[in-house]
Amino acid sequence: MYTYINLHVMTLLGWLHDILQRIAMYIVSQAICIPFVKKPFQDLTHPEGYGLENAMNIRIKIDDEDREEEIGCWFLQPLASKLKDDEPIEKNQRSDALIKENENVILYLHGNAETRAQYHRRELYKIFQKMGYHVLAIDYRGYGDSSKITPSQTTMVKDANAAFDWLKKNSHPSASIFIWGHSLGTGVTSKLSHDLTFPEGTFSRLSGIFLEAPFNRMLDEVKTFRLSRILPWIGIDIDETLSRADVSFDSTHWLKDVKTPILIMHAEDDNVIPFYLASQLSNDLSKAGANVEFHSFSSQERLGHDGIFKAKHPKFLSDIVSVFVEKVLKSELSGNLK
Repeated sequence: MYTYINLHVMTLLGWLHDILQRIAMYIVSQAICIPFVKKPFQDLTHPEGYGLENAMNIRIKIDDEDREEEIGCWFLQPLASKLKDDEPIEKNQRSDALIKENENVILYLHGNAETRAQYHRRELYKIFQKMGYHVLAIDYRGYGDSSKITPSQTTMVKDANAAFDWLKKNSHPSASIFIWGHSLGTGVTSKLSHDLTFPEGTFSRLSGIFLEAPFNRMLDEVKTFRLSRILPWIGIDIDETLSRADVSFDSTHWLKDVKTPILIMHAEDDNVIPFYLASQLSNDLSKAGANVEFHSFSSQERLGHDGIFKAKHPKFLSDIVSVFVEKVLKSELSGNLK
């Protein structure tokens, strides 16, 4: 009799634990990605309405199993040139590509919440345009006007990969493609960079990686929040929950074998992702032999989590980026000459 009761009690407890685990997975996933937070009534089809020049709205198709979905994107050209209204987007002719010979383009992968139209993101696009760079800014599925799904590491990386493929198709073979990830977007950037690099022998055309306000892995980021301390008390393993929810975003793991040059940038007064997580990422990658540089911004600049575009002392952000890009391009040139 007692054995029968104990069996039912254990079954009930197991069922309750599974329910709690599923609830925790959903809550953690939504809390990390925050796809539902955005300003209402945004018309993302007209980037000029957000004060952007030389910009056009495009849609990139995503083939996902038995359904066809899309991501909304903005393609911006340097301010020195004018985008022709009648110029077709899909150009595969190498001599007449959107991104021409020896030009630079940045694939911008934003963090959680809001859309590609958020203020600090737009300010970065403008900086890149003034520097003479092209920009492709995307909203992952689940964000903005992209197809509606529940985002995860797998879907976000797949969307970023499709955007990278679009850039390859629409750029001259000599053009240099850089990836810029911010916050959660650094996790997407890290996994994408790994996927573009391996298996060995593939030629991805990835020239350099920018990580703005990164974490080393989502597990350590989650543990910085007091609320996370409750989960172990109710029998929820944080690492397992992140893995099952497909939001582990372990940048150290994905980048440790990537040899593409990496520039990490982090503000000391970042109150969303602690400075020490970016420092840990840089140290771990350096120990693993990665080609990584770390640039910190003093707390006196008050840049926080989203304000690195405002950096002025001792250097403007554009100067920091230019030095890194020039170094990368010189390295590529010397490598080609050998």
